[in-house]
Amino acid sequence: MDSLNPQVALPHRVDNVAPVAEAAGTQIQMVYLGTCTGGRASDYHEALRVLEAGGGPAPGVELVVVPASRAVLDTLTADGTIAAFESMGAKVGAPGCGSCCGTCGPIPCDGINVISTANRNFKGRMGNDEAAIYLASPGQLRRGGGARCDRGSAGVEPMTGRARVFGDDVNTDYIITSRRKRESIDPQYLRGYLFEELDPAFAATVKPEDLIVAGKNFGCGSAMEVAVTALLGAGIRAVLARSFSRTYYRNAVNNGLLPVVCETRGIREGDRLTIADGRC
Repeated sequence: MDSLNPQVALPHRVDNVAPVAEAAGTQIQMVYLGTCTGGRASDYHEALRVLEAGGGPAPGVELVVVPASRAVLDTLTADGTIAAFESMGAKVGAPGCGSCCGTCGPIPCDGINVISTANRNFKGRMGNDEAAIYLASPGQLRRGGGARCDRGSAGVEPMTGRARVFGDDVNTDYIITSRRKRESIDPQYLRGYLFEELDPAFAATVKPEDLIVAGKNFGCGSAMEVAVTALLGAGIRAVLARSFSRTYYRNAVNNGLLPVVCETRGIREGDRLTIADGRC
């Protein structure tokens, strides 16, 4: 066993295996840790040691953490591992499959190279057949390199705007109430009633290109897309939050509203913000 060299499965077949050294120099834009095959507590401990030894993910690399089960998530939360990953800017998803099968969570955009601890790398496996997936053990997840690119931020020019700040758990009925949705789903109509229960003056003071800033779990609640399109109707092009409801994140991407996961606790109402390459 001591004579074996670390291996990596190259795109787009699980049996397209080569020594890790043969893939040296490949730029990586997403590191995906988790799911059923690479989401045990011991896997995360190993990966964290590698990342800490290397100084964390390289600038612009997206780090995604999806524990295999609730029990694993509880263990990692209790021992501080989740907090350590979050301090590196990781997106921590709900336990389960996550992006592995391409149905939820961050989806790599065109041309992205992903290194993953999952067990499949077939073309289109993570929801985009223009991405390339490399499979490796947690211990082989190096720092990577290259520019970060979410499907939500691909090709988006830098944008600057005024921060409009809200708190945690802003649900879709706070964005636009059910009563207004029954009256109309026209974004130009609904823009006049945005956040009316949280900030009655918001609709009268919102300006095109304002940026919504929130805490955790933005967009929880209903899956109706009007909570996205109503913001677009007001000229809002991006929402910055510490985390999003998975459904809202997907609806935002599908409708052209940029969801940016970042630390927002230091942002104040009226601050001027610039978003570039999906980062604030």
